[in-house]
Amino acid sequence: MEQVRVCRFCGQVSPQPDAARCANCGAFSGLADLSQADADKVVRRHWLRFLRNRFIRLGIIAAVALVVLVWTLRTFFDIGPIPPGATTALNADQAADAWALARRTTQNAGFTPHPPPSPLAEKWVFAANGPLAGAPAIAGGRVYLAAEEGRVLALNRDTGEILWEYVTGHPSGSAPAVAGDLVFFTLRPGRILALETAAGNLRWEKVLNDPILASPIIAEGTLYVGAGDNRLYALDAATGEERWTFASTDWIPAEIAYHDGSVVVSSLGGLLHVINAKTGRQRLVYETGRGRSSAGGPVIHGDLVYIGSYGGRLWAVDRHQWSRPWDGFLLFWKTTFYVWGLSGSPPVQRGSVWAVDLGGRVTRTPAVAHGLVYGANDEARVVALDAQTGDERWARNLDSVITAAPSVAGDTLLLGAEDGAVMGLDVHTGASRWEFQTGGKVTATPVVVGDTMYVASHDGRLYALGGP
Repeated sequence: MEQVRVCRFCGQVSPQPDAARCANCGAFSGLADLSQADADKVVRRHWLRFLRNRFIRLGIIAAVALVVLVWTLRTFFDIGPIPPGATTALNADQAADAWALARRTTQNAGFTPHPPPSPLAEKWVFAANGPLAGAPAIAGGRVYLAAEEGRVLALNRDTGEILWEYVTGHPSGSAPAVAGDLVFFTLRPGRILALETAAGNLRWEKVLNDPILASPIIAEGTLYVGAGDNRLYALDAATGEERWTFASTDWIPAEIAYHDGSVVVSSLGGLLHVINAKTGRQRLVYETGRGRSSAGGPVIHGDLVYIGSYGGRLWAVDRHQWSRPWDGFLLFWKTTFYVWGLSGSPPVQRGSVWAVDLGGRVTRTPAVAHGLVYGANDEARVVALDAQTGDERWARNLDSVITAAPSVAGDTLLLGAEDGAVMGLDVHTGASRWEFQTGGKVTATPVVVGDTMYVASHDGRLYALGGP
């Protein structure tokens, strides 16, 4: 029977019967003399193995391409599954005669056109049984307040008389949010309560089992709140059911901002995220840098987002920019080349508009009004910057560290301080207008509604201040 020389390694039939080396794979030891039938079996086996491996490789390539395509569609075009929508269009009252959210509006600007009363006089004072760390919410003739002592309350706006109280047994230093016939409270151990405004009856409760420091906001039927498990929760405001969650890299300690379908959230990981409110998917991620995390919330004003950082900077970011998957890689190497002296100019991150160094640490949410951004650091310095350019308009060094996020009432900048003072400054010049002294540190944003200013203090009192 005719013998042929076949390579057992690759199945190649050698045309030279006395060959000592495979011409295809170069092997010396794999050549064997076989019958034509056995040689055909070896060739067929290797051919089938080749086809199988080819199909496996093509399958892997197709799977990778599909994953990249899906990821690209989700990232660049925001195409993908849409979570269930909210069951109502519930919104907080953002009229000038209400302060129903921590920063009055979902944009977090902390501005009301109503000027504060002057000179200041006590209309009434409510005394709690412990410190008051968060600002009240005012809507519908009532003042809603969360106390560190483990209860939440509704007070008569004109007299300070208790209308109802709900004992939670847990402390809270955040501001309530009011929408329709519901008022929402977050408790530090990780609970969210929805109570009826009329009598304080519980409508629903959500237990996260992770700490919550952030105040909630409500927009288009959805309640947004960040928690200590590094997640932003979007809940149906009417039922408490989860619509979607978004994972950041660290704790979300402050209220988020919302405007025109965009949710903006900052974390202690030094990242600012712009998220599609409908899908919960990220559009832009902006890094303020290691060691530059922010304990304050973002503010939306037009196309820009403003955020302070532990690095002492105030940033302005274009919220309409979209992140690219290679942005982080390029930013790292561009920064490295600049530090090594291989690049003549520092890198510019996508979305950057301006950044101003205030010194110290900027730990509170800035206020935006009159075309200016107002920020304060932990070294008692207050500044007013042009909202579009970041140019400094004025700056002041005060006698006490600012411990409350600033707010603006009319043309007065309101500040709460570590020594218990509440100060009013001229928004255009920074000149002092008046000062009111409480008995404890003020960490709650001063709130002005109508002819009354409300100040919560760590001395356990809520002050309702009005004119003579």
